[in-house]
Amino acid sequence: MHKPKVSHVCNVEFSAAQPARSKEFYSELFGWKIEPENKKASSAYHQIFFQEETKKEHLLGGLLKASNPAQRILVYIGVSPIEEYSNHVVHLRGCVLMPKTEVPMQRYLVVCLDTENNPFALREEDINAK
Repeated sequence: MHKPKVSHVCNVEFSAAQPARSKEFYSELFGWKIEPENKKASSAYHQIFFQEETKKEHLLGGLLKASNPAQRILVYIGVSPIEEYSNHVVHLRGCVLMPKTEVPMQRYLVVCLDTENNPFALREEDINAK
């Protein structure tokens, strides 16, 4: 029987046909700070931060230009070990869309579909990812 070792929502990625419009919408609606990941205005990926009532700032996720019109919000769920979870997705009749992929020196990612065709991603932090 599958016993989760670690699982929690750790990142939410918003995609938009017009990222500037989406940035304005979420900034105004929730007060989120949305800025380029690498501090260059031309950066394709923007990080989204929110503040608690204590004024402590936290990274919520990211905003990027949609690669196709069907691309939507993607929730990343932190897990360990990622291989066990991706295998269990298939066992439960889900689908792995993108197999284990590394973000060098940061993490591993797997993109999946659940049984209702909802996309989600698994994410395992690992500073030794190659």
